[in-house]
Amino acid sequence: MAKRAKTDIVQLSKVRMREELRRKLEKVAEGRDVSLNQEIVDRLEQSFENTSVEALMEVVTGGAKQDVQLLSLVAGLIRANRGWKTDPGKQASLLVAFPLLVKFCVNGKLTNDDINEAVSAAYEKDSEHGTGSDGASTAYVLTGQSDRDHL
Repeated sequence: MAKRAKTDIVQLSKVRMREELRRKLEKVAEGRDVSLNQEIVDRLEQSFENTSVEALMEVVTGGAKQDVQLLSLVAGLIRANRGWKTDPGKQASLLVAFPLLVKFCVNGKLTNDDINEAVSAAYEKDSEHGTGSDGASTAYVLTGQSDRDHL
């Protein structure tokens, strides 16, 4: 059997996961405007970097559990909205999602009222881009809560 070059791309098949996890990955991938495959590959690559990132978060936050959790969620939010500096829609999405992540870290969950209030406020501020529900959906997925039908 011929040796494969280290630069070759290989296809793995039959990766099994829960449907809920696939939906979460798909939703974040859509928010980043990448394929589901690219989202999975990016996350796998990031997993090899996590030990240094986790150590940095511990230093930055002093090890406070809620601070580490918030910083980790914000990092995920930024990854999900790559290109936000030049994309007004992604900027609007971030403006909705950041306060929701803070609420989640304080309360341990997001309620329907939290989400609806944030989305309404976003539409009032920026009806032109109307991405409040995108930001709320991203925050909801990042916090590990179930998918919401009306977002």
